[in-house]
Amino acid sequence: MKQVNSSTFYQEIIKASYQQPVILQFWAPWCGPCHALTDTIQHVESNYPFPITTAGIDVDQNTDLALDQKVMGVPHTKAFVSGYPIDQFSDPLSEFELTLFIQNALLWPYILRYSHYTENPENKWIENLEQSIERSSRKEVYLLTLARHYFFTDPDKSRKFLGMIPDQSDQMEDRLFITDLFALMEVQYSDDPVIKKMWAAKNSLAKKNFESTYQFLLQANRMNDPSTQELPKMALLAFRQFLGATHELNRKYSTQFSQVI
Repeated sequence: MKQVNSSTFYQEIIKASYQQPVILQFWAPWCGPCHALTDTIQHVESNYPFPITTAGIDVDQNTDLALDQKVMGVPHTKAFVSGYPIDQFSDPLSEFELTLFIQNALLWPYILRYSHYTENPENKWIENLEQSIERSSRKEVYLLTLARHYFFTDPDKSRKFLGMIPDQSDQMEDRLFITDLFALMEVQYSDDPVIKKMWAAKNSLAKKNFESTYQFLLQANRMNDPSTQELPKMALLAFRQFLGATHELNRKYSTQFSQVI
């Protein structure tokens, strides 16, 4: 596991995460659990063929960087994809839990079509998440990932995973928005100009053409009278949440989104 600091953080973590996920551990020399987690990370890296990069940051030597990343205690570990953290945990994870954390980080960019990731994920990662989910302390996080994945290929299965996320879960908001997004997939063609745009958005989403989906939804909301139809606004909000706060398209269209919502 390479060690990075404030001067190498951008090159080794941010820039590197555009090529493959980077698992970054924040640690301190005096922290016993940190050393135990480091051993686990290195063991997984040596024994599993995951296409990831692992790195560590000594928070005592890089306090400003730790604060900038909102790290309040150690050990703390983040998975970076396309320049942003997409998942994290604080308590040391077992080898079993760490492999699930990594597989989730590997699946995320492919499910959500990050432009920098061109290869397809291995089916065994998806299968392993499904088979292991009941034994995981982070079950609800992975249920949401699987719901996103199956949204396109098996809607019933996607709804099943969403239904397994309890109301008190931290993933509840995402569950509701993905459920709302299914309403877009039920839109039928109409001569109504707004519905035409919604229908086009539906077809683009079915093909995982996320940029066209975004554009059609924005156009539908510009044309729509909110007092007449709620679906355009609901679908745009749901789609934005589906992609996640740090997705490149949410960053690209943030101004236009703010203008219509």
